[in-house]
Amino acid sequence: MEVYVKISGSICIAVAVALAEQQIENKWKRNAAILRDMYELLVFLEKETVYRRTPIQEALKQAAERCSLDLKNILFHTVSMIQEKSGKPFAVIWEEAVEQETSGRFIDQKQKSAIIQTAEALCNTDTVMQRTLLQKHAAKFYEMGQRSEAQFREKSSLYRKLGAVAGAFFILLFL
Repeated sequence: MEVYVKISGSICIAVAVALAEQQIENKWKRNAAILRDMYELLVFLEKETVYRRTPIQEALKQAAERCSLDLKNILFHTVSMIQEKSGKPFAVIWEEAVEQETSGRFIDQKQKSAIIQTAEALCNTDTVMQRTLLQKHAAKFYEMGQRSEAQFREKSSLYRKLGAVAGAFFILLFL
């Protein structure tokens, strides 16, 4: 009877370690995916607002249909605030949407700040300057995404190994 309890406890520990490692890995994957989506969003918005001269409200609606759920919420929130005609400048509306839709979630303060800074590019009326700023911000998100993916690969491998060692240690401890 005691052997069965030890074996079942060891199995539970192994499963718990594997699930904890998977949870951490999914967080890093999601972060990298959001940065990649933000890069793609800015490239899309550049095409829409600079080349096709689509109004920002319409471009944000179209972009929201193409984005992940996290960025979609920010875009829809911004569009709804623009439609309310609150009289606030676009940069303020964008910042409020980012703050509200990302509070306590998936990105760190540096990434949130970078997303907020894109407002200067999105609301710029000079098309040359808008294109330049959108390209600059897109390049920044591309670089952040590459770094995040490299960090994800590095740390996920490390956590997988640490999880296996910790699981083996606890299993041996119980047996």
